[in-house]
Amino acid sequence: MNSSAHPRSLSSAFERAFRQRSKEFHVFHEPFCQEFTDRKQQLKCGYLNSTVEPLFFSTLNNIFNPYYYENDQSKPLRVFIGSSMQTIEIIKKIRHTFLIRNPEKSIKSLYKACLETDKIYLKYLNRSKNCFKTVSPGLMNLKNYFDLIKNVTDEKIVLVDADDLEREPKKVLRKYCEMIGIKFKNVMLDWKAENVQWGTWRGFINNSWLKNAEQSTGFGKIIKKEDEIEYPQSHGLGPVLQPGEKLMNFFAEFSLGTYH
Repeated sequence: MNSSAHPRSLSSAFERAFRQRSKEFHVFHEPFCQEFTDRKQQLKCGYLNSTVEPLFFSTLNNIFNPYYYENDQSKPLRVFIGSSMQTIEIIKKIRHTFLIRNPEKSIKSLYKACLETDKIYLKYLNRSKNCFKTVSPGLMNLKNYFDLIKNVTDEKIVLVDADDLEREPKKVLRKYCEMIGIKFKNVMLDWKAENVQWGTWRGFINNSWLKNAEQSTGFGKIIKKEDEIEYPQSHGLGPVLQPGEKLMNFFAEFSLGTYH
């Protein structure tokens, strides 16, 4: 089962719901990102660990390995993947879910996460990042991926709206479980506010991108609320905005058509 989402769409909280069912699911969090980053760095430095092994081969092997609860082969686990799958052959083997969120919310959250990332880069690496200029709101890419899957499979794709999930988690998760052919369990609604072993590629950047998911106890239940901030105006994007037009509004309006 593969869950695809754009940045700041509550995908890590959605993932935590399935982490509560550890006797039934083995969860991968963004499994391809580390390998992609490693290969990108190898190319930049002029070498590769392997010139034969296809990109992501080892990661795909990990995903398609059998998994069992406490290594008991009488208790096989389903696999939940919090990432996009990139090849037609793999796409056809996976059950797909898409998670979307109103860009007026996701883009503001993205900007906050980027600010935190910039602070971390300055503190630990002594260099500036300007993260928000380099990331994409992601809705257009997600829509293109959705269209690809729709065109190459006969699958009835499941689409989940994060706002609905946050507002009525039990109703949405119950329906979602019904659509993917599993039984809903109330344990999916609540969890502890704690550090999670994501097995992820970001390292210390997790502090800015995953802290809300870690500091929550359920959907919309964050222990420590973020402070409100002032969002930027048009400076820094050159001619792409009209003078005085708010940056957040531009990105939100640009993405709303894709969202709807």
